[in-house]
Amino acid sequence: MRSFKQGFGIIAAVGALLVAGCGSTDSGKASTGAEHAETPVTPPLLSAPARDLDQPFSFNAGGAVIRPDGSVELPLDQYDAWEAQRLTARARSVLADQCLRAKGLELPDVLRNRTDFASPPATTLYGVISFDIARIYGYRQPPSSVEQENPAQGSSPNISPEVAAEYFEDRVRGKSGCIGEAREKLDETRPREAYLFVQRLRGRSQEEARQDQRVKEATARWSSCMKASGLAYNNPLEPAHDKSLLGKGLPLPSGAALPPPSPEEVTAAVTDIRCKRQTQYLETVTLVTAAYQGELIRSNQRALDDGQIQWEAQSQRAQAVLAH
Repeated sequence: MRSFKQGFGIIAAVGALLVAGCGSTDSGKASTGAEHAETPVTPPLLSAPARDLDQPFSFNAGGAVIRPDGSVELPLDQYDAWEAQRLTARARSVLADQCLRAKGLELPDVLRNRTDFASPPATTLYGVISFDIARIYGYRQPPSSVEQENPAQGSSPNISPEVAAEYFEDRVRGKSGCIGEAREKLDETRPREAYLFVQRLRGRSQEEARQDQRVKEATARWSSCMKASGLAYNNPLEPAHDKSLLGKGLPLPSGAALPPPSPEEVTAAVTDIRCKRQTQYLETVTLVTAAYQGELIRSNQRALDDGQIQWEAQSQRAQAVLAH
């Protein structure tokens, strides 16, 4: 297998990363980019691959951050308005609880402070990243606070049918429910649109990165590394969907969708991370994605700034509810 410097070269020396610019964003919509001139963006220099592939992974360059716990930070993340979302979730719970109490019911803890919006976890974009997670969960997602705070309608035994009927929206019957009424009182429409706009830009940056030749080459190197260990996958997203690997050889617990992680799955996940480190797959993907996101931010700055204003106003509405 070719070394990183042979196959990929120093990113800055290979040439400028060409990304499509975006036009006017007065309409609040992300452009497709097909009609715009290309703008050169040069990601920074990449260092040589780590020699000790089993050490916790940490990377910070060019607007891309990867932490040992597997979390990833990219330029568009600054527009997710997490603090405003948390305030809104608390205020929404207060209003929903008031609505339920008026009906002789009470908001259960499992529905309290639910965060409506969340960015996808890093593993859904880049595959498994953290050795600590891989050695316990293999290719599975560890339990997260977002999942615990956002149960599907009627999925929790802690939600009675009476509460579920009054709390959740029922669009088929045209019923907003207590949660819908809370959202209306908080006037969440424009902040929600701002959130979705950021998600569209994020999705576009990811698609642009997937089509980038540097990412394609890094993916091919990762695949070759995996095949050298007897694991045939075309890209890092495939193993997590390989049912012949997930929980291989272990019995399926009653009511579970998959068997627990098997030794084979854990070994594959650990090998996966080692191959990512050996080929600098993660550095490549995050650097390229960060470059595309940076250009999208510059081209959509007005709409993104307006979204921040909407979230600030949302925070003020939420604080007014919480102050009473």
